[in-house]
Amino acid sequence: MEVRKTPNAGLGMFATAHIPRGTRLICESPLVVLSELADLPDLYRLVEALPAERAAAFWELAAYRRKAEEVDWIPAIRASYDGPSEDFEALCDRVLDAWLIYETNRFTVRSSNGARNKMGLFPKAARLNHSCRPNVFHRHNHYINRLTIHALTDIDPGTEICTSYIDIVHPTQERRRLLRHWGFKCTCDLCRSRNSANEHRRGKLETLVSRAKRDAAERSQKTNVPQWDHANALGKLEEILELMTEEELDEADTRAEILALAADCALAIGWAGMARDWALQALEIEERCLGSDGQEWEAAKARLDKVERALEAETGSG
Repeated sequence: MEVRKTPNAGLGMFATAHIPRGTRLICESPLVVLSELADLPDLYRLVEALPAERAAAFWELAAYRRKAEEVDWIPAIRASYDGPSEDFEALCDRVLDAWLIYETNRFTVRSSNGARNKMGLFPKAARLNHSCRPNVFHRHNHYINRLTIHALTDIDPGTEICTSYIDIVHPTQERRRLLRHWGFKCTCDLCRSRNSANEHRRGKLETLVSRAKRDAAERSQKTNVPQWDHANALGKLEEILELMTEEELDEADTRAEILALAADCALAIGWAGMARDWALQALEIEERCLGSDGQEWEAAKARLDKVERALEAETGSG
């Protein structure tokens, strides 16, 4: 891979050789990690404490400058400042510049308990631009405290390597709203085409996926769930999977979540064979998206093992 200029998005990462699907391209530790409650002075202290080489990597990154910025952090900087008064404004500018770099390039850092209340900056991954049809997938792996990037498809030499900054199971208008944080209007093929059939499917997916996750959370809180409830959920999950296939979302991690839910419902009904097919697909997607050294892969493997035990018991009793 190499970093070079793109026609419309500044610098980007490009493939210099053929990259097979499932390849782990980046496995990177964070330069800095902050809680979601941290403020500008907290970040600046961390950046100032970085070794020179890592600090240089931080300051080289691009930043989106908004029209108006909050200034309630300035008193905290002033309270600890003992330099010449004429240099204070320049210091405040630098503190703000650091924060804008961080906000533009940060990724979610996951904790062992599943919490997502921290953000980290990973300089290599920060070079990846966004696409609503990404060819790589990113996620922080808390087992190894690294952000990993995996190829979702085969990538040819010269192709830009793009991830998605957002959950792409949304229509164009909602995706563009979510992307305002980064200060650009996406012009990927999907956004430019804005096909009415695509828009309808994405809108339906947005609603169905949200409802499926909510319903699964509600079922998990119940001790006895009727089989008809699982069967009804399974029908909706199958509809989601069909829509995802039509929208070419076969490699999305969201698809793995839906497949896992479908496997759980099928197993609850007693359809172990069907559950195995979906559990296996979920495991394969998790491995391609995340590798086999993370919590998501472990959970997917445990689900498949559980289904296979049920299938063996079903076959043995038959």
